[in-house]
Amino acid sequence: MLSVYKKLYERRIELKPLAKKDKKIAGIVGAIKLILNSAYGKMGSMDSWMFDKQVQVSVCLTGQFALLMLIESMELAGIHVFSFNTDGITLKLHKDKIEEFNKICQDWEERTSFVLERADYKKIIYSTVNDYLAITNDGKLKTKGDFISDFELWKNKSNRVVALALQEYFTKGTKPEDFIQNHKNIFDYTIMARASGQLYLEMQRVKEREVEAKQLKKLIRYYLSNNSEWQLYKRGIGSTGKPANISLNAANDLGEIYIQYYNQHVEKPFEEYNVDLNQYIYKVYKMIAKVEKNKKDKNFIESLRETPQLTLF
Repeated sequence: MLSVYKKLYERRIELKPLAKKDKKIAGIVGAIKLILNSAYGKMGSMDSWMFDKQVQVSVCLTGQFALLMLIESMELAGIHVFSFNTDGITLKLHKDKIEEFNKICQDWEERTSFVLERADYKKIIYSTVNDYLAITNDGKLKTKGDFISDFELWKNKSNRVVALALQEYFTKGTKPEDFIQNHKNIFDYTIMARASGQLYLEMQRVKEREVEAKQLKKLIRYYLSNNSEWQLYKRGIGSTGKPANISLNAANDLGEIYIQYYNQHVEKPFEEYNVDLNQYIYKVYKMIAKVEKNKKDKNFIESLRETPQLTLF
């Protein structure tokens, strides 16, 4: 069985350079990655024949210590590493250090038997180590986490409009208000909510002093709305065995948040969906403020107090 994983690994390495130009090959490479990663996951499952916690821990420690060794070598050579995670590092490389950089990488590969891959960026914008937007030397965008706008079919596409607005802001300087007020794809405003185990999703509103509730499916889609009276909760028995009562759209600095359940698409002019655009603009500004370390989110709230309604109407 281990020989099968080895062959899959070798096949992935062989196909990976081709994946950048061919979406079908990219899909195959992604599928092989999932299979290979599952082997690591099975090492932690007592129900698997591959269960071996010691090996699982050794995988983590080996990778981390190997990366720390690489970081140390770079720093000692005057090459500053400003970010790293479990499987990679990001550094600032001056032209006069390129030869020394290549030598360090080569020595590290020989000592660890790992193979390094490299991507060159001319600009990178971080929110966290796993949330960033990078512009490659040839002008292409690479996004991760909160900045991703193009997803595989099975992934969570919640708040896609926020990622698109962030990309426009950091690459073209487009104001979030201008982008979002002109972006009219309702699907990009939708958000996913999921309940697992003994938990369930429930919409609730107060009407004529009485609480009205509707229990929903385990997996739903919704968007933030101007004219809805409904709020969304996750209820039931949590993983700790205690009752859970979690608001999925608690009030923020803009006030109460209301949701429009949207599991079934209805085609109509975008204005008729009554999307609460301000909430999405605020999400963008919160991210911008986090990256730029300023108060643009607070300034946006202040602008709404001066101009109470910032919508398409």
